[in-house]
Amino acid sequence: MHPIHIKEILKDEIFYESCNGKYREFRALNDTVYDEIKKQWIVNGYWIKENEEIRFLVTDGFEHYGPKLWKLPLQWMR
Repeated sequence: MHPIHIKEILKDEIFYESCNGKYREFRALNDTVYDEIKKQWIVNGYWIKENEEIRFLVTDGFEHYGPKLWKLPLQWMR
């Protein structure tokens, strides 16, 4: 897996969040959008295992506080 910035996520892509040494698998419900006023990146993800929708948000300049997101390399998805 390789780390990604939230702005790289597009609708229907699979991505992962790392939390306490575990990876949670999500499917993006929309393309990431940018709020120019609040300087925030936002995407909604569907947590596959728990059948739950989660909103991810990252503020420019404070990325270190945001979620740690990952994707599988393309060659692994074939």
